Amino acid sequence: MAGRKNILVLTGAGISAESGLATFRGEGGLWEGHRIEDVCTPDALSKNRKLVHRFYDERRSDLRLAKPNAAHAALAKLERHWKSQKKGDFLLVTQNVDDLHERAGSHNLIHMHGELKSALCEDCGGRTPWQLPMGEFERCGFCKRGYLRPDIVFFGEMPYQMERIHEALMACDLFLAVGTSGAVYPASQFVMFAKDAGAVAHQFNTELADGSHRFDTCHVGEAGEMLPKFVDELIGEQPVGWNLTPEQKAAFIKEIEECGAHTTFYCSGMVEYMTNAGLDAEELSDGSMRLYDQIIKPTQPEWGEPGIYAPNVLSAAIDAHGLEITTGMLGRGFGHRDRLEKLKEVWNDRRT
Repeated sequence: MAGRKNILVLTGAGISAESGLATFRGEGGLWEGHRIEDVCTPDALSKNRKLVHRFYDERRSDLRLAKPNAAHAALAKLERHWKSQKKGDFLLVTQNVDDLHERAGSHNLIHMHGELKSALCEDCGGRTPWQLPMGEFERCGFCKRGYLRPDIVFFGEMPYQMERIHEALMACDLFLAVGTSGAVYPASQFVMFAKDAGAVAHQFNTELADGSHRFDTCHVGEAGEMLPKFVDELIGEQPVGWNLTPEQKAAFIKEIEECGAHTTFYCSGMVEYMTNAGLDAEELSDGSMRLYDQIIKPTQPEWGEPGIYAPNVLSAAIDAHGLEITTGMLGRGFGHRDRLEKLKEVWNDRRT
């Protein structure tokens, strides 16, 4: 298709470091006096299984406190736009084992080094989602024979889905490396494969690394500051909803959160309604709604409680922003009609 442009993004420890997760690289890259290699090899697992499991249990615990940052959100936004506008293929390959990309809203994603929240059977190779500490000798729920280990690619093991990654590299037109020095094989070769295929390559890192000369452009600084601007420029002009000021977005989100809208029951409809209006929203797997960079948790009101039929609130808020949309939904709620009218008044006052 004419005008299609395929994107491949590689992310590394630097993007998660901005969310407070340790990289264990560089100066002082130790854990309780152990080199990282001493707790991340098959040999270490066989010799000191308890130590290896404790290391990953602590990483899993740290992950519960971390939150996606602006760079994670920017990549999720880029993927949504590329998909919705049918601009080409988009693949995010991460060297990180955390789930911050998923929590930010990324979907077409490969964890080439495995995942903290997954357990791997040493016998049958079956995988099991895993959240809690992992006992040294947990049995596999599939084969009932093998023991579980962290689903992590140890040093000396083959990264996951390399064939698919290579195919995407050969077909990509734009290659982005974010938060990675490009020093670890095989990811260190990705930029060369992409460039050989004719891709334009950009690096986002806090410093110039040994392989930075291979990129067309190097952006030096925090990814959370640089990447959102780069993505906005790459996306270009957006529907009017994307151009709301930060103050308008914050006020809109606050109103939706406080209005009593039944997101549990109407989340899908609300998201469809907002995206059709050019607003940036997404339904998440736990029933929450992402509205711009905020997560609105689902409510569970009792039937019969006063509430606002969600599209009514959106009608008022969207109309108050001056967005060109007609809905015919006003007046169909089961309560708070006076509040809806007041909402329109307040928002219209803010615009004048």
